[in-house]
Amino acid sequence: MILCWRSDNLLKDSLSTLAERRESAFDSAKNVKSRSCLDGPRRSPAMKATIFLTIALATLSILAPRPLSAKELIARISADSLNVRDKPNGNEVLAKLTKGTIVIISSISDNWGRLHFKDSKTQKYRTGWASMKHLQVIKAIGDDTYTTSRGAEFTISIDDANLDCREGWDGGYSACTVEISYSLSTNYNGLNDPNVNVDCEADLRWSDASGWPRSDSESDSNSHYMYSDSDSGSVELDFSIGIDPAVRVKISDYSCSISGVY
Repeated sequence: MILCWRSDNLLKDSLSTLAERRESAFDSAKNVKSRSCLDGPRRSPAMKATIFLTIALATLSILAPRPLSAKELIARISADSLNVRDKPNGNEVLAKLTKGTIVIISSISDNWGRLHFKDSKTQKYRTGWASMKHLQVIKAIGDDTYTTSRGAEFTISIDDANLDCREGWDGGYSACTVEISYSLSTNYNGLNDPNVNVDCEADLRWSDASGWPRSDSESDSNSHYMYSDSDSGSVELDFSIGIDPAVRVKISDYSCSISGVY
């Protein structure tokens, strides 16, 4: 099961965490001041200045904004065109992404997301920063854990999803394949080799030759025998586009889960 997160929840969590840090910092400063004034020996002005500077630096370190530590997020570009910059509020534009492009957000800092995306020109993966207000979070890249009747746990996590489309005779795409790669792990230590049933699905979006938007969904299962406590595999989902050739094909969503262990 991949968890669904909203970007506003992420920002609320960030603000809540920062508020807790502020309270902790001020409490620490009060406690140190109380002990030094009431319980400790008398100190020289130079020593007092050193202690005050140390407390101030420690407080600033705690209050300084840090990127969120969270699971990676799958997001969709909501603006017609989005500039990907070299840093939050940066001046250098690394790339421009169009509406509907799927990206991975690895961290969030000051309402800016660090993106991992595929450059349409070079077909290479790149990183950069973009404002969260132009990113629609679809879901978090999480783990799905299946627990057997005897308490053994099997966990699946998605590693990647690749799109491969084949051109038709008229220049457009006639068929596409989505390959979803996953990893499995378990705490099972019995004598048998468990057979894990993995279910995956994906959604595609594209435009036909007339410019009309189209979409389709496919799903498939894989029986995966585990001979150790960790393993990896993949599921291929085949999409038949139809008579009209497809252009601008994109993966709009994908997921994998464990439906049973035998």
